[in-house]
Amino acid sequence: MARDMLRRSHVLIICGGVVDGGAVKNEIAVAQRLNITATTLDGILTVKGGQGEQEEHGGPEN
Repeated sequence: MARDMLRRSHVLIICGGVVDGGAVKNEIAVAQRLNITATTLDGILTVKGGQGEQEEHGGPEN
């Protein structure tokens, strides 16, 4: 069932600081083969934080 859910997903988000479980590494490998973006929760929060700063300051400077 988990593999079926992964196949229907657009993004795989890995939560936690260390990727050491065989199952997690396997899911990341499957996501790669299916061209599904894999990222960490920290990565998403970093991007969202960066976008919030740009909106707050009026966007990127040209």
